[in-house]
Amino acid sequence: MTRDVTLAMRRARGSRTSSRRRAMTRLAGVLAGAAVLTATARAQEMRSLHVSRGMPTALDTSALHVDLTYGVGTLTLTRATTPVLYAMTLDYRGGRVTPVADYLAATHTLVVGIRNGSFDHLDADSGGDLTLALAPRIPLDLHLKVGAAETKLQLGGLAVRRMTLETGATETTLRFDSVNSIHMDELRLRAGAAELTATGLANARVSHVDVAGGAGVTDLSFDGQWTSDIYVNAKVVLGQLILRVPPGVNVVSTGRAILGAIDDGNGDHHTGSMRADSSDDDDSDMADSASDDDDDSDSAAVASKTAAAALKKAHAAMKTADSLSRAAARRSARAAAGAPDSNGPQYTLHVSGSATLGSIEIVHSVKP
Repeated sequence: MTRDVTLAMRRARGSRTSSRRRAMTRLAGVLAGAAVLTATARAQEMRSLHVSRGMPTALDTSALHVDLTYGVGTLTLTRATTPVLYAMTLDYRGGRVTPVADYLAATHTLVVGIRNGSFDHLDADSGGDLTLALAPRIPLDLHLKVGAAETKLQLGGLAVRRMTLETGATETTLRFDSVNSIHMDELRLRAGAAELTATGLANARVSHVDVAGGAGVTDLSFDGQWTSDIYVNAKVVLGQLILRVPPGVNVVSTGRAILGAIDDGNGDHHTGSMRADSSDDDDSDMADSASDDDDDSDSAAVASKTAAAALKKAHAAMKTADSLSRAAARRSARAAAGAPDSNGPQYTLHVSGSATLGSIEIVHSVKP
């Protein structure tokens, strides 16, 4: 009897011990999970990165190459108000993105923003704020790649030599409130499913503007101080491109409407159709496919290709003359009506390119 009681007591104590062990194991698991969640939350807290670099010596006039990549959030680029080559502030979520702020002295290159690997895999929780200020008297080559950030580029008073802007699904504002301190060789704009608005482009002192529009609206206003003719080459796929020019500026449009539409602002509206142009590449390919052994066919193909090229040049020349004639008629009409014309030399906006499914519209007003 005593032995049975003893065995029962031992079994009870063993059962209680096992229960306590299981409870402790569960508690340890809960605590470990909480620790992981806490560490993850801390890793994703907002962090700040501040970097800057002093001005180079007076003898160093090298251009600064800026390579900026940014995804979700807000982005502001402006002129520095303190004597620095650049100053950047980046507020970002730790654990979500990898910030970068590298200056390569050998090539005078500044790489800022986030890593490309993070740029391609961002979500709504990755948003932050980036502000970059650049020295006003240093020649700048800007290459900006922006994903889905609200972007404000205030470039008035800087010395921009070249600029490439690539945008995704974002709202971007580009402004030249004051004159660019040097001549800009080229401005390249690549807009995706985005809304891009630019003002003061005459102040940029740019000769060539290359625009490629996706499915959004690109609104470019060439207001400001004109110093030379401006050439715009535009390719619009699905979206809308609006080119705004002051009333006193001539417009010469040789753009081609494929399936889209082009309004040259001089009262001429072009709508595309499925009809193939005589200078399309398909004709060249057909000519090139002729047998090399047939000299007569080769000669005919060369002659046909030469004639097509001459016809294309003649067509462009006719469009140019027609646009100039319309512009002159508009100036005469304004003068006859007593409207003041712009003072100083007459400049011209030359527009070329194509509208595939979208539209290109030229408006003689710098205001929407």
